[in-house]
Amino acid sequence: MNTRCFLPLCLFFPFLVFPLFALDEAGEEEVAEWIYPVSPVLEIIKRQEIAWRPDWPLEAAPDAFTLPEGALSLSLELSGGVIRLEKDAEGRLTAFPLLCEGVLLQAELQSPSGSDMPSFTLGGEGGWTYEYRRAFGGYAVSREESLYYVLLGGAGERFAETWYDRYGNPYGFYAFPKTLTAGELRICGIEGSYGGEASSDPDPEAEVPAEASAEYGRETEVREYYDFDSRANITRVVSAAGEFSALYGRDNRLRYWNMQSGFRNDPFRQDLSLQWDEQGLMVRILGEKTDLRYEYELNEREDWVLRRIFSVNPAYRAFFPSLPLETARRIQYGREE
Repeated sequence: MNTRCFLPLCLFFPFLVFPLFALDEAGEEEVAEWIYPVSPVLEIIKRQEIAWRPDWPLEAAPDAFTLPEGALSLSLELSGGVIRLEKDAEGRLTAFPLLCEGVLLQAELQSPSGSDMPSFTLGGEGGWTYEYRRAFGGYAVSREESLYYVLLGGAGERFAETWYDRYGNPYGFYAFPKTLTAGELRICGIEGSYGGEASSDPDPEAEVPAEASAEYGRETEVREYYDFDSRANITRVVSAAGEFSALYGRDNRLRYWNMQSGFRNDPFRQDLSLQWDEQGLMVRILGEKTDLRYEYELNEREDWVLRRIFSVNPAYRAFFPSLPLETARRIQYGREE
């Protein structure tokens, strides 16, 4: 599950097939399914924005998911698949990417825009469906034969959610510490475990079935934390995938990027500096073992729709470009001219 894939200018993004199973064994007979909590998705929908994080892959650099003015949708074609950011005619999010422990997921809203407790899917076709059930005041999360019930709780600076299997047995528990950032409370971490008994008492008033089921194996723990600067940019992420940090300039553009992923031989396990041109295009990423140059193709509105990445070997102090990788963006505007 804890996948981080940064290979030097080759196909370093294979996890975009949206894996939704944990790889940790939970005994010989039972394997804990990877479940993604509800609360972080609800916060994105409530705030109507996604924040770039320093643990995002290099192909999805900070400028990749900035919607140009007047645009309603943006799709990013990566080596492992396509991820999308979409808004409806009212400008509300209907699809967006999110990241957990190095795994990139596609979220799609299933409820009408403006719903208080929206239903959504994670993982694309064949992924998980999160449906709000007013009957018991929580979410039913399903995929093929799998079914879980989720109850939300907590208030103020700490939220929580408890997961139950289809028989009403505790399956997982998440807590979400919050911090005051730019005048608002934001989730700053995910703490929890799944695949075994939850660490909180089940809600006695929850209308979920209470039949007996087989016991699960050992729990899979989840620990993820992030820090913000005064402008609500995420400056640090610590998770099982590694430790990643970022520093932004006065223009709010990323200037320095440090990746300490879990792989010792990761070529991007280093300090990186970013350079931007007058148009606001990222033109270079430079590190001790890395020198990447970027070229762009722009559309008629001067928004980039194709980015080519060339690699330079700084060890030889010479320009030896490799075959360029290409990242394409398709942008749909609110009013096509």
